[in-house]
Amino acid sequence: MSLLVLGGSGFLGSAAATALSKQGMEVKILCRRMPAPPLFGTTPVEIQTGDFTLLTAADSLFDGVDTVLHFISSTTPASSMDDMAFDVSSNLLPALNLLRITEKRGIKRLIYASSGGTVYGVPVKLPASEDDATNPISAHGITKLATEKFIMLQARLSGLQAIILRVGNPFGPYQLRGVTIGSIARFVQLHATAQQLHIWGDGSVVRDYLYIDDFSSALADIVRTPEFPSGVYNLASGSGHSLRDILEEIRHISGRTPAASFEAQRVMDVPAIVLDISRLRRALPSWKPRVPFSDGIERMWQASSAQVVSSS
Repeated sequence: MSLLVLGGSGFLGSAAATALSKQGMEVKILCRRMPAPPLFGTTPVEIQTGDFTLLTAADSLFDGVDTVLHFISSTTPASSMDDMAFDVSSNLLPALNLLRITEKRGIKRLIYASSGGTVYGVPVKLPASEDDATNPISAHGITKLATEKFIMLQARLSGLQAIILRVGNPFGPYQLRGVTIGSIARFVQLHATAQQLHIWGDGSVVRDYLYIDDFSSALADIVRTPEFPSGVYNLASGSGHSLRDILEEIRHISGRTPAASFEAQRVMDVPAIVLDISRLRRALPSWKPRVPFSDGIERMWQASSAQVVSSS
């Protein structure tokens, strides 16, 4: 099996490329620039650099590829609201081009990382299932949802095996590299360096946090299953935790209370989202989230503390 991971040096992409390569699959990645070592270490991953927005069916990147994993996103919920046109031009339009390429090159399967935290908007119920209404309240969520719809349309037209993964809020040590992303990573790193945490709202915002190892194991199981059914799947922990829960876990692990300030809630922030993962569990009976929320934060704290020590 030959796999191409678009966005393979990013958080989800690098985790996917590493996990799949360790399963003995031939993995190549596309990234904008050569990743700094030791991102893949000795893992045999073929790295190609290029611009996702400029891909063509003639690119040798697609030679021999039967499965494409699309993990590129140029925006976050917050940044997408600053320039909605850019969100569309840098994410949705290149995805449509990718669909044309998959058809021309005879690529059999496309796996897309959507956003379980934004496509539902304010959910009608918790946990939110794949059949619930989708009413995003951020441009990021709208673009993710539109991309999903075009992918599934292409699947109906061409027979492409299309798997949409609405990923919860993934977290892991990679997020401590460079500009810190994700609430857990940001809070842990700021607290480890004795800085104040800035929180939008009163800390009651709830998210479904998934440790990166559980994401990788689910993805590996999906890829190893040739007849995995096309469709939309929530990939998350199935449980919710508030920002205040994160603060409490950090306090418990570190032995000191994080200094935090609270600011006005942002309009693009969904008050609470927890994902129903029963559809994925039925399709993958052997998979379940195995890293508890508290254990994941402890691993993040240890990684951040080690980073502080090494830089001092």
